[in-house]
Amino acid sequence: MKSPKYIIQLLIVNLVLLSNCVHAVLIDKAFTSTESINYLFQTPVDNLHILHNDVLVAKNAAQQWIGIDVLNNNLIQWKLNSDVIKDYQLLFTHDKILGWKLNEPEIVEIDTNGGVNFADTGVRIGHLYECEYGDVFVLTSDNSLVYIDQNKVSHQVHPNVSNFVVDCHQGYIYLIIDSTFLIKLSTKGEKLYEKEVSLGSIREFKSGIAITQNDQIFRLDHRSKAFKRIDNDEFGNLVVIDSSYLYSQSPQDIKVINIEKKAKQVHGIKTTSNVQYYSTTLQHLLIVSDGSLRQVYDLTDFLYTHDTKSIKKFQFKLKQNYPYQLIATTPNFQLGYVALDENLNGEVFSLFDGNKMKSIKPTKPQYSADKGIYIIVDFPESDKIKSEVYNLAKESNNGLVFTNWLHRVIRHLNELGRYIVDYKHWFDFEDSSLDVFNKLIVFYDSKEHKVIALNSYDGEVAWESFPLGLDSKFITLKQLDTQDGQGEIIVIFANEVYKLYSHNGSIAQIAVNDGGYTSIVPVDTFYALENDHKFIIPQKNPNGGKLYFAKTVNNNEIDGHVILSGSTESVQTWSYNFNEPIVAQARINNQDSQVSTIGIPKSDKSVLYKYLNRNLIGVLTLEDQLKFHLLDGISGELLFQQAHNKSELIDPNSIQLIIDDNWIVYTYFTKQPRLEQRINVIDLFTNKKDKKTQEESKVGQIFTESFIYPERILDLSSTQSKYGITLKSIIAYTESGNLVEIPKFILNSRRPQHQLKPGELQDDFRLTPYEPIIPKNNYQTINHKYQLWAIEQNGRSSVSSTPSSSSSILVKPTDFESTVVVCLVNDQVRYCSLVQPSLSFDLLNPKFEKLKLVGTIVALFVVFIVTKPYVANKKLKSQWLDYKK
Repeated sequence: MKSPKYIIQLLIVNLVLLSNCVHAVLIDKAFTSTESINYLFQTPVDNLHILHNDVLVAKNAAQQWIGIDVLNNNLIQWKLNSDVIKDYQLLFTHDKILGWKLNEPEIVEIDTNGGVNFADTGVRIGHLYECEYGDVFVLTSDNSLVYIDQNKVSHQVHPNVSNFVVDCHQGYIYLIIDSTFLIKLSTKGEKLYEKEVSLGSIREFKSGIAITQNDQIFRLDHRSKAFKRIDNDEFGNLVVIDSSYLYSQSPQDIKVINIEKKAKQVHGIKTTSNVQYYSTTLQHLLIVSDGSLRQVYDLTDFLYTHDTKSIKKFQFKLKQNYPYQLIATTPNFQLGYVALDENLNGEVFSLFDGNKMKSIKPTKPQYSADKGIYIIVDFPESDKIKSEVYNLAKESNNGLVFTNWLHRVIRHLNELGRYIVDYKHWFDFEDSSLDVFNKLIVFYDSKEHKVIALNSYDGEVAWESFPLGLDSKFITLKQLDTQDGQGEIIVIFANEVYKLYSHNGSIAQIAVNDGGYTSIVPVDTFYALENDHKFIIPQKNPNGGKLYFAKTVNNNEIDGHVILSGSTESVQTWSYNFNEPIVAQARINNQDSQVSTIGIPKSDKSVLYKYLNRNLIGVLTLEDQLKFHLLDGISGELLFQQAHNKSELIDPNSIQLIIDDNWIVYTYFTKQPRLEQRINVIDLFTNKKDKKTQEESKVGQIFTESFIYPERILDLSSTQSKYGITLKSIIAYTESGNLVEIPKFILNSRRPQHQLKPGELQDDFRLTPYEPIIPKNNYQTINHKYQLWAIEQNGRSSVSSTPSSSSSILVKPTDFESTVVVCLVNDQVRYCSLVQPSLSFDLLNPKFEKLKLVGTIVALFVVFIVTKPYVANKKLKSQWLDYKK
């Protein structure tokens, strides 16, 4: 039997292990979802086809081929770069898309999953033709007919072919070549026989029935390997149903015709509308279209019983006359009639009984920003948070301690009473991530004439404004700079200026754009409007003081403006002409950028103070060489200038620039002397701490360094946090369509170019020796689960060459210091995720493992009760003397 001491030790070990279950967790465990994505269709679409696994293939407005699971969740399954099949002629078969170029041997094959495969036929292709068994016929440029089986093996069929028709019937392939040769092939390409025949010009060949251009009917006799003519002097416009029946359409009716011995009508349908025949191995249908009305005649039983009474008839009516009608197999394995418009809204009806199966509309919102202008704003506070803030303010504002205590006790008793009454939901835990981490992506949709706000966590519509700017051109929109993040949204049109509430999109104010305003500059709780000449604020500055602005003129000059206290219009104070075209410029985002430290402590106990000027303007110019200019936005003084080597041939569309804290990062792609993606970093410091403000102090030390990144960068941004404590990271959007997080401590211009000494390790956070190449790290890829299509800022996409609006990286801090929302938005995709440059140091599970915590406390209490007598006895025995010794 084990001793009590051993049992107690075992209990203590188990309790320690149990207590370790209560811990802080990473955000991916604390909340249900950390990222969302919405692939946009880019409607309107055209050239619709449905492949055998019910993937709808269509060409969108960007001239890209997209695959959509239209009958299920109606989301994009794949998108094909238009460059892949540019200049290809396309053939849509039952289960794939085939493309070819005239006089070239290559065939491109696109499967239902969007996979692309290239095959060399070995012959110069003139045209491709489908075989129902999944094989392909090639009519070469020199008029030879070649059969390509499913193993991509080519078989020569016949030389000197002008035209031919194919009938895939009873497991074999029959061909009529130039109306004079009948050839039978196996699916492996073996020629079973070839025989001369004498037929007219063949229009259709199906189920062993050949129809000529003048509606003569011939049936293939497999024994004699010849065609027998069936008398027909009455019916025209014939279409083959099967080996026994045809149908004929006239302006007055549709006739079902039996051809056992001669053409004979067995059933008639009075109609003046269009008719479509559709068949599978299990179902044969005649569909009559009359406006939005569809009448369906099911011939399946009739073809088996030959009794016209077994023809099943039903009808259904569409909401509108859709431009596209397709037939597909529904998820419950029925044939469905799919009617769609160019925006992929539509309906699905059963072709078994005519009942409506579902309405079709895009699962995710398909709104699109005009001019590619997006902003990201804070999600409005929930009623719960507002109530908590109100109660705290009410308790803290009351001067009497006893009154505060009494109010708090009453509130807690009320909450306890509601909690006890609501016992059914004791173990229901509310996921607060939607409120805590959700932001709103706001933009103007010119098609709907509305300002739209989408949730960042799921891409759904949070609110829509009333139609705005119906007779006016949209210019831009921005949110006012307020501390609570709930500032109004200003929308400028050519004729009006709207102020919208950011929590619901309702109109707060409308003004006439009589000044030709083209831009908005948020200034604290109000804003300034910019036109071609100056800046104007709607009312006198309520906070007093001077307001400073900078304006770009003629793409090579920046002018400084100031609005004096008591005035509403700006006056020019300075001007700086670069004499070269400006290719990029940036300023610090005063709304979200926060700084927690003003210096870097060094190992020798000195401090390297940052140069923190919130009015800096960074400018990049490019003519014969790339130059960087750093200006003071108040005085117009040139603080720093840096020129690059003239021998570098730089792509002007690759240049990106950001400024934050005391550093500047800009990127560019060089074509000569070598293809390289460069990242340049500039860090600014003052000589010493003085009594002057940062705006008045001078730049003391400037550190610069250049890095090489293995992939082309298309856009650039930086993370922000609520208090500026979290480390900064650079967010880069690369050519492969990835959002990459590069920590700022890697892009540190103070990294020494020698092996670090012991003291230097403490000179900066994670300081390492300088390495020119920044390696690609999969752990730094934010969208590792999703593909993002890259669009360069000049509108040229690396995945698609079709012009489109540029991409935008949107960054917004959350109420949690560790976490920031990062979104990538463009016309093709909207993606949002959470980034934690310093990991999740302030996040716990919202449930906080309450049951485990309570269980641990109870277990500890039980152990305490059980072991208390044992401990008391041990203490008592320790007081007795052992006289035996």
